[in-house]
Amino acid sequence: HGELRAGDVLLNSTTGDSERVGRLLRMRGEVLTQVESLRAGDMCAVLGLRATRTGDTLLLRPSDGCSEMSLPGVPVPPPVFFCAVETHSSSQVDALDAALAGVQLEDPSVAVGIDRGTGQQLLGGMGELHLEVLTQR
Repeated sequence: HGELRAGDVLLNSTTGDSERVGRLLRMRGEVLTQVESLRAGDMCAVLGLRATRTGDTLLLRPSDGCSEMSLPGVPVPPPVFFCAVETHSSSQVDALDAALAGVQLEDPSVAVGIDRGTGQQLLGGMGELHLEVLTQR
C-alpha cells in the first residue's frame, strides 16, 4: 500500500473510468527523471492517462466505499484577458482547433470562443503573460 508503479491501474472516481499508468516522472525544477515507482507523499507526472482531466480524483486499489470518494475540484476563475488567434492559411485551421482543444484540456483556466461581432476566434486566459506563453506553444 502507498506505492504507485508504472503499469498500475487507477480508478478515476470522478468519471468511473479505469486508467493504466504509463510512465512516472519525478519533477525537480525543469529536470524530469523517469522512475519505476513512487511512495505516498511523492509528487510526479503520470504519462499515459487518456480520460483524466485536471481536478479528477484518482484512486489506486480502491477499497470498500472508496470507489465513490471524489475530492472537490479547485475552482477556476473566469478568464480576464483575451486575444484573437488566427492561422496564416486556411489549411492550418484544423491544426489550430486541435491545439486549442488540447490546451483547454490541460489548463481549465483557458477559454476559446468566437467573438459574435467580428467572427474572430478568441483565446482567453488569466493575463497577458499567460496568453503569451500559450501562443508560443
